[in-house]
Amino acid sequence: MRKNHVLIVMLVLFMASCSKNNDQQPKNDPVKEQHNSEQVPDDPKEETSGAAKIDVYPVRGLHNTGYDRSLDGGSRASWNCNRGSSNSDFVAGDHLGIDIWAAEGTPVAATVGGTLTLTGWSDYSGNKVTIKTSTGWYHFFCHLKSIASGMVNGKVVKAGDIIGYVGKTGTASNGVVHLHYSLYPDGVYNNAINPWSLLYAKELNVCSTTPTPTIKVLDDFANGVGHFNTSPTYSGSTTGIAASSTATHYVSGSSTHLLLTLNDNTSVTTPWKVRMLSAEGTPAGNTSFSKNGIVKLWLKTANAASGSTVQIYVDDSDGTEGSATLNVINDGAWHGYIFDLTTWNGVNVSGGNGVLNASTLTLDAIVLNSPNRSGTWTAYIDDVEWQSK
Repeated sequence: MRKNHVLIVMLVLFMASCSKNNDQQPKNDPVKEQHNSEQVPDDPKEETSGAAKIDVYPVRGLHNTGYDRSLDGGSRASWNCNRGSSNSDFVAGDHLGIDIWAAEGTPVAATVGGTLTLTGWSDYSGNKVTIKTSTGWYHFFCHLKSIASGMVNGKVVKAGDIIGYVGKTGTASNGVVHLHYSLYPDGVYNNAINPWSLLYAKELNVCSTTPTPTIKVLDDFANGVGHFNTSPTYSGSTTGIAASSTATHYVSGSSTHLLLTLNDNTSVTTPWKVRMLSAEGTPAGNTSFSKNGIVKLWLKTANAASGSTVQIYVDDSDGTEGSATLNVINDGAWHGYIFDLTTWNGVNVSGGNGVLNASTLTLDAIVLNSPNRSGTWTAYIDDVEWQSK
């Protein structure tokens, strides 16, 4: 699992630095410095017209807005779906935004409709999305765990579209999970306004529009490789990789993942199909889940071949069915891949018919596909889970 467990002493010190006390020292917000440097000529400035507005509160789940008092005692019991603990931690000339505290992976919605710009990655801000409105206002979201699929510069979004997920990426996050949200005119971050009153007006029943799903963790790799206890070449349907390929438990501090090291089989030229079996592909050894939901996994890689994809195999009542493939994002960041069981458009793998006939299913495998390539493909997998719909 990717969650870094930060000592409560560190949290208290960090939160104290975000407070609005008179003796607060300026934070010299690195997000501000980095974002200003990213105002490039091909992102034309235009005079802002009309007042700023927010149509949708950005964090769609349990949260607290502003200086998070609940962390002082290490308890998040005050997080809610409304504005009971809402306050502002905006500091003019220093902290040019509002921090919203929520669980890692909580969906982040577009606050307004507009066009995406300055969206992507920076070392300070981490994963970031900026929405430019037709009236010249910029809505900035950063430290995202990942950016939602399809959210790229130039895309037109509407208020309420999911644009990413709460995280702690970028050095300016100080390693603490939260969303930093800023609102500024004319494309000039230094001119950011305090958006708290606008957020407060929309901070009601934010959980009701996205009900908290029931979640079954299939594997989080906290203590080992979990169900994926065989080598990548164990399955007879795996092709293209050498027997030296491995699936191991990766540990870095408190972060743990499944690490796949896939080596080319130089004696063949066939495409790679790596069928990572769950519990050796035996349904009785796997956790069952309902067809009325999704299977989601997180994957990170930086050296995939062009055209690489990921899919899952699922066991139902008449055999093994394969999902449609999803393109692998090859940027070295974590991305969530969602396989919707309710709209399954799959293929028969073994004994099945490509359709999910049973109401109860199990995961057979995670499958990585690649054109034939040389060298080694390194990929990390984490938090394989089922969520209800």
